[in-house]
Amino acid sequence: MNERKYNTLQECEVAIQTVKDFGHSVPEWMQRQYDAFKAAEEAKEVAMNSETPIYDTLVANYPFGTMPDEKKKCIEDTVSQLLEEGEHAEEPGLLLGKIQCGKTDTFEDIIGLAFDMGIDVTVVFTKGTKPLAQQTIRRMKNDYRFFKASDDLSQKATINIYDIMDVWKNLKQVKVERGKTVIVCKKQSTNLSHLIDMFQVHCPFMKQKKVLVVDDEADFASRNYRSVKLEAQMGEDGSPIPQNRETEMAKISQQIDDFRKIPVYCRYLQVTATPYCLYLQPQGELNLNGNVVKPFRPRFTTLVPIHDRYIGGKEYFELSKNPESMYSHLFHQVDQKCMDVMGHEDKRYINNPVSSFNVYDLTTALVYYFMGTAVRRIQVRKAEKRTTLPVP
Repeated sequence: MNERKYNTLQECEVAIQTVKDFGHSVPEWMQRQYDAFKAAEEAKEVAMNSETPIYDTLVANYPFGTMPDEKKKCIEDTVSQLLEEGEHAEEPGLLLGKIQCGKTDTFEDIIGLAFDMGIDVTVVFTKGTKPLAQQTIRRMKNDYRFFKASDDLSQKATINIYDIMDVWKNLKQVKVERGKTVIVCKKQSTNLSHLIDMFQVHCPFMKQKKVLVVDDEADFASRNYRSVKLEAQMGEDGSPIPQNRETEMAKISQQIDDFRKIPVYCRYLQVTATPYCLYLQPQGELNLNGNVVKPFRPRFTTLVPIHDRYIGGKEYFELSKNPESMYSHLFHQVDQKCMDVMGHEDKRYINNPVSSFNVYDLTTALVYYFMGTAVRRIQVRKAEKRTTLPVP
């Protein structure tokens, strides 16, 4: 029997019963679809009767099977510490995880649980590139697909996701009141200016909402300082008076700090794999020439657990040195001649990039990259043909 996709649990049940009536065993692919539909139904039932329906739905639909207890603990501990009250409650928390270990997936679950616990609006800061901001929006819309606007009366939550550049002048209050809101904002001066104007001028009702800021790649652009030369002054005799230089926050850092002061309730979560500059920040508030800026050093850190098949720095930079290890195939030393060629523009190599042995290491790396991508795409297509999971 050829594999096909069923749209509802009822369709799948009818197909299974028909197969049984003819005396055949139920195909594996059909049983997988049935099990997935049943799991989705059970997850929906759990969410309907839960005090944390968003989080429970995300856990039930964890894309990699059953969510590990270590990951749940990380999420729940982070939200608990973020939302606690106290003298230092507005100081940042830090979600620390290794490169490509699932930090984005984890902070999305943190946002979901925070929404369940009373947060109204989440602002996600991304690196200052348009493709990355768009990628973040697409991913969040997919991962929060269970919470799209719907006529389903049993749905307890709607999550609306926006780019700040699309809504900074015209976000409707009714949209915010009827659901949860995610605003994605690049760490770029115009985007941050619009975010501040949105809360202060165009949508002042937002100031009264409970806001969570998630600063992705928080070590990048979020906290920079610059040395400023003071205006020259002359003495009574006309000779110049020596002036010391002053330190002030860089523009993007200042804008982030200014925004954090606007909502009446604001919690701040930093996310990164490289936290060093964050830990080295001064403790508590910082006075820069009369400008008091909010604390940026994290008051707590939670660790994103890694799965048993994670490959990272240890494999690339330690185990790869062992010629008997399979990871020795991950690392190839780039020849110095290749480095020299790439260090300056040479049109001979631009026009004939493959023909020269001097750039062999570069072309090999590119070929391996494209071949690996092609193999992975083929694997995904084959996996999708073997099992088609329904979207509840």
